[in-house]
Amino acid sequence: MNFHSAKKKKEQKKLGLAFFVIVFLVILGFSGIYRWLSSGFHPLASAFWSMGNNEDGSLSFVLKDKRNLQRQVQDLENELRQKDIEIMRLRMFEVENNSLKDIVSTSSNAKTAAILIKPNYTLYDTLIIDAGVQDGIQEGDLVVGYGTVALGKIVDVRKNISFVELFTESEISSVLVHNQTATYIDAVGHGGGMVKFTVPRDISITIGDILSLPARNGLLFGTIEEIQFEATDPVQTVFAQSAVNINQIQFVEVIPGYEEQF
Repeated sequence: MNFHSAKKKKEQKKLGLAFFVIVFLVILGFSGIYRWLSSGFHPLASAFWSMGNNEDGSLSFVLKDKRNLQRQVQDLENELRQKDIEIMRLRMFEVENNSLKDIVSTSSNAKTAAILIKPNYTLYDTLIIDAGVQDGIQEGDLVVGYGTVALGKIVDVRKNISFVELFTESEISSVLVHNQTATYIDAVGHGGGMVKFTVPRDISITIGDILSLPARNGLLFGTIEEIQFEATDPVQTVFAQSAVNINQIQFVEVIPGYEEQF
């Protein structure tokens, strides 16, 4: 009896709840809330679906427009890069022109040449320059930097290029003049832009003294950087540095007829 009674009560509750829901929905229908919901939701739904379904394809248009903007940005970046390269080229020409202005030769028939390869890319203290037979270059011609500093001489000439043996190349002998005492010196290349030589202790030589080339007024070599000797030595060993750091110049001049003086 209790089981049937409980079951009957449960069914009555369900019927009551269903009746309540039906009445509530009817009231909502009379109040017009359905029309309000449909009027608010319908435009949103229509707009969303129409983006992909209408003839002009609004969603597709948005995606295409984004791609177009990306292409335009890329084009602008490429254009800016080209402008940067052009500015760099102009700066390069400016530096080259300034370097050429610094060349004031002591010889009217000197020829300007660009350095193609420097000692740090060769086995010895040698240069390769972009002037050769077709430019009138010959073996023995003198090579100078900044128009006034003797660097070396031409030792091999090809059609368009020449090889320059620097005075500082290891074991290469050259004659220099100690200007303060007018002493002629047999210098030997020491590498790294330096030469070394020995002179008697009674010759007054100090650090900073100038060395030049003989028979070439105004052509310098460099300055004395170090002096070594023992108290009992009759001679002193001297190291001199070229006035030009070969790694910091781009152009040289070739003066013909250097060896014809001797």
